[in-house]
Amino acid sequence: MSDASLFIRPGTDRTRVLVVLTLVVSLVAKLLGFVRVQQIAALLGATIYADALLLTFQLIWLLETVLVAGAVVPALVARIYRVESEETAEAAARLFLHAALWATSATAAYGVGLWLFADQIIALAAPGFDSQARQLFRDLLALSVVAPLFLTLSEFSSLVNRLTGNGVWYSVPQLVTNLTALAGLVLGFRWHGPTGAAQGMIAGLSVGAMAVVGLQVSVMPRDAVSSLWRFLKGKASRPITLPHGKAYWGAVLALVLSVLVGELYVYIDFYFASTVRPGGIGLISYASRLANLTNMLLVSSAFIILEPRWARALAEDGSGAWRKAVAPDAAALLSLLAAPVAVLVFFAPQATALIYRTGSMAPADAAALNQLTQIYGFSVLTISAALILARILVLHRQTRWIVWTSLAVLPIKIGFSMVLAPRFGLNGLAWATIGGLTLQVAAYAVILVRSGLGFSVSGVTPRTLRLIAVFAAVFIAAGSVAALGLTHPVLVVMAWGGIALLNIAVGVGLSFAYSGAVRSLLSSAGWRSRLAKLLGRH
Repeated sequence: MSDASLFIRPGTDRTRVLVVLTLVVSLVAKLLGFVRVQQIAALLGATIYADALLLTFQLIWLLETVLVAGAVVPALVARIYRVESEETAEAAARLFLHAALWATSATAAYGVGLWLFADQIIALAAPGFDSQARQLFRDLLALSVVAPLFLTLSEFSSLVNRLTGNGVWYSVPQLVTNLTALAGLVLGFRWHGPTGAAQGMIAGLSVGAMAVVGLQVSVMPRDAVSSLWRFLKGKASRPITLPHGKAYWGAVLALVLSVLVGELYVYIDFYFASTVRPGGIGLISYASRLANLTNMLLVSSAFIILEPRWARALAEDGSGAWRKAVAPDAAALLSLLAAPVAVLVFFAPQATALIYRTGSMAPADAAALNQLTQIYGFSVLTISAALILARILVLHRQTRWIVWTSLAVLPIKIGFSMVLAPRFGLNGLAWATIGGLTLQVAAYAVILVRSGLGFSVSGVTPRTLRLIAVFAAVFIAAGSVAALGLTHPVLVVMAWGGIALLNIAVGVGLSFAYSGAVRSLLSSAGWRSRLAKLLGRH
């Protein structure tokens, strides 16, 4: 393999339009995923079938979320451009293949382990399951044995496109897997009722993950595929080991511990919810999913482009990258959260009725879901802020602080749950989660201010004032519209669209980082040709 560039490519930092395009693709993909959750609520409601399916789905994604997407890939992105610029393209290829090899091996073993230890998992995660729910859970884990492996293969094949500036394709796998899982859910329900729906969704997810691997390879830049293949074929044993691998896997371990703590929040809620009431896992999942959807649509989707952009900027400009790229982008992402927070807080009954069809639920279930949705609406800010600040710490090689903070907050979160759940039920679990996340964000902010990265009182205040202005304008507008008592679905959706447009308009007026992209899309006569170039190979 020559020293020609593999991942660092001139002209790939087309951030403005590419971020918007990636957000659109990711929006469609995430909405399909949300439709899947909505259909679970509509078809299965707050039942043992929903509880078993949601717990299985959460477990399937656990290692992918904690190890691959939450640790291996962020550590790889933070390091790989620096390796290629300071060493060689061959060294970057070796790092990539090394990470991919060990991650796929781990997830393959994990899928088999879930199936073999199903009973022990039930005892730990859902002690309130009855015999019927336990058997369904076992069957679902048997169907999902290969799913974790193929989800990881999909992640790494997509990552090649992301690293080479072809990042719009990084969100496409979600389109496929969500579509096949949704199809399996609906068809399974028609053919075999609730049991068939649960089994069909898990089977559809596995099939979709398999299809994605071939799709991603087909759209990769040909030279990148050839270079990686030549290195793997010519020196197949070398990716097993990695020079200076201790530093890389040390960062991965720190991130794993941090993300695992975040995932434990979910299982802590599941544990207590299964003891509070039947269907509690489903209600917690439906309400929290609305808050997590915002994070996935805006922050996680933008990171597909922004995280490599930040890593390249740091490799090229050092500390200057924080002022020029990282801080403006982070503030811009936070400013876009005003509309979703306002919608969940002020329009919870309309949102749950429209999305989850609460009219078909028992009145007590619908009322509980509405209250949980309003509470989780405030968690949109804490979830997204924690993710942004943690990624900044990773890029600055300060992962140890993420670990210590997460480990310190976890027992506090458990304590909150133990105190609040008996007294306030499911609502207490939601407030406990928000309390834990708030402490985590505060700790990250203190660490960044004290780290000398350029985050100081004089630097933060102007952006903070602009953020407050965005949220104030959007909340006033949302509260005024909600007071009208709109119930017709068309009027409700129009109101939400207006609130979102107001959020963007105020942000553009206050010159947040996305202002240039919005103006470019509105005024450029050549946007079609630029779109074609973005989708093409290079």
